[in-house]
Amino acid sequence: MSKNLKERIAVLQKEQEQLRARAQQLQSQFNAKERKTIDRRKFVVGALVLKDIETNAALRKHISTLLSNAPERDKKPFPDLLTMSAPVSQAS
Repeated sequence: MSKNLKERIAVLQKEQEQLRARAQQLQSQFNAKERKTIDRRKFVVGALVLKDIETNAALRKHISTLLSNAPERDKKPFPDLLTMSAPVSQAS
């Protein structure tokens, strides 16, 4: 191979590496934005549910049942909801 051809290959390989790095950077930015969107959705829905359980007894009972099946570490922020007697579902 001629020296000129080898130089062109080296330049293209360097550009390829730069493009890979840029693609990885853009993917990281996209992932971060997606995480923020998902977290925001969870926050908004959670806030709406917490507000509604103040007046909606059926929803409060349902959330209490869901929490009773959650891991202990997830129950800690909700002692007021867990003091309700959550119904135990029975299999038919």
